Amino acid sequence: MGMQWVNHNGNIVSYGGLIISPSNRAFRYGDGIFESIRFANGIPLWMQFHWERLIKSLKVLQISVPESWDEEFFTNQIILLCQKNQFINARIRLNIFRQDGGFYKPEVNDGSFLIEASPLQHPQYQLNEKGILLETYTQITKTKNILSALKTNNALPNVMAANYAKSKNADDAILLNDSGNIAEATSSNIFIVKNGKYYTPSIEEACVDGVMRRVIMEMAANHQIQMYDCALSLNDLFDADEIFLTNAICGMKWVLGFKEKRYYHQNSGKLMSLLNSVTFTEDV
Repeated sequence: MGMQWVNHNGNIVSYGGLIISPSNRAFRYGDGIFESIRFANGIPLWMQFHWERLIKSLKVLQISVPESWDEEFFTNQIILLCQKNQFINARIRLNIFRQDGGFYKPEVNDGSFLIEASPLQHPQYQLNEKGILLETYTQITKTKNILSALKTNNALPNVMAANYAKSKNADDAILLNDSGNIAEATSSNIFIVKNGKYYTPSIEEACVDGVMRRVIMEMAANHQIQMYDCALSLNDLFDADEIFLTNAICGMKWVLGFKEKRYYHQNSGKLMSLLNSVTFTEDV
């Protein structure tokens, strides 16, 4: 790979040439939000859903952005960056953060952005050949509040949960909420399948309001698939026939095991095929 480029406030600069101030609030306080976006065949996927979540998140964090920063603007900024990097398929990270100034109390509420891209091999989502193994992380729980559904720059619980999973030779870990119910995995929403019906934690259970979660649920509703968002406990994992994880980059990942329990992935595979069909050939 040659020189890699990033997009900082509309200016495309080399990765090594990017200068971020030591007083950057994303660095100092995690004062910002981000979107992980799959870029396929020259366009960002599900951009409307990403933009709608961004707008909601910015309002919660009280970060102001110019009127010109709309869905079309960021779509074009992503495309320009990928063209500069010569990426047809890519993983995009769009980060919007409060501008420098102040300590905990900001001096201004204006936003800045940084877009990064890294190449992906395939445009379509690829179901993992080998199922993943899950552990449960219990040292930190997700608190149900106005931030719990957002993808903020402060992801320490997710980092610590992922590190814990690694120490247990697992691939991922489940985070619980302060009621002891399932919230999510470290970088994904979680679904279970039981007797042909699908279940996922509701937003009220402190999970991130995932874009792929929304895609899967709307797709299910439009294809007569029974899917419910509700409270789920760890016991529900032991009763499940299948478990899969979702995020905007991978689409879906099927789970092989949780503790001593082992799972199938027949329904997960069919749903992944439907996801690719819906994404690349039809509307949700």
